[in-house]
Amino acid sequence: LSRLDLSPEESTYYTRIAHQARRRKEWLTWHVMIRELVGPGIKTTYEASGCPVLVGDPGFISVSHSGDYVVLYYQAERCGLDIEDCGRAFDRVASRFIAPEEWQLLGKERDDRFMALIWCTKEADYKYAGIRGLDFLKGIRVTAIDSREGTLTVCLDGQHRMTLRYGFIKGHCLVYTL
Repeated sequence: LSRLDLSPEESTYYTRIAHQARRRKEWLTWHVMIRELVGPGIKTTYEASGCPVLVGDPGFISVSHSGDYVVLYYQAERCGLDIEDCGRAFDRVASRFIAPEEWQLLGKERDDRFMALIWCTKEADYKYAGIRGLDFLKGIRVTAIDSREGTLTVCLDGQHRMTLRYGFIKGHCLVYTL
């Protein structure tokens, strides 16, 4: 906190999460990261969709955290990323975000890494789209997975096709838009 000069809006947001030690630490971490990357004067706010945005900088950011990891994506174009622990209990909610056609992509039975991959892909696309309430089951569809290249093809809201890259790092899945 001592490394940051927070705007009034950032201070208000920080105060709201101050009783949640882990979330506060994650929030502070990515704010230190963005200031080191872009510059000490950079400030942030949030879109109506909940995605963080930079104030006074034409770049775009996407942020995610899982366990001890905080990841930040900064580039000139809109972007999205997600990181998740592959051991998370996705199987309890898989029917709400994995369509029957998506299960067929690997030709395997349910597997934690596959569920984490699909979840991260849809979360990264959701952040990229910035559309509040976009349905993970119907609005974002994984149509192809290339495990040699580490890429996925996704159809977003029935119209926009895009490619994302993925990898597995120390029991976590990381997916980001290209």
